[in-house]
Amino acid sequence: MSNKIINLPLFIQLNDKLVMQYYLKILPNGLMICKIKLVNPNNSAICHCDALIDTGAQLSLICKTVFDKLHYDGKDVQKTTLSSIDWEEEVSICVVKLFIPNDNWPPTHKLVAVKDITKRKEYQALIGMDILSEFQLVYNGQKKEAWLEGL
Repeated sequence: MSNKIINLPLFIQLNDKLVMQYYLKILPNGLMICKIKLVNPNNSAICHCDALIDTGAQLSLICKTVFDKLHYDGKDVQKTTLSSIDWEEEVSICVVKLFIPNDNWPPTHKLVAVKDITKRKEYQALIGMDILSEFQLVYNGQKKEAWLEGL
């Protein structure tokens, strides 16, 4: 890893625009991790956690422990079915106000699913393409660097 600052957004000048860059943590197995801040828009409860950047996921997920820290009311949660090639599961879904990595970047309001992903200790949430499509993801495998860019 180079001397880039992890978990703090940097501001760079690019084609007469001020662009924010956020360097991601790369685990030894190549997974990309970022810090996020989640806010329940209904009661302002806050939770900070690590999230996996998953370009193969269409929908973002939070684990049950993060969901519990956000204190969602029953009326703020709905049920839906998620499915993949080899599984199908009914899950709760809720709207969160999400900051990647912190208040320096504009928040996004997204619908996220609540799923048990606690077997992975490195992260408590998963950021899918529903959120990643708002950023440019840059990955340099040779240097083992990755970052998100946003305007």
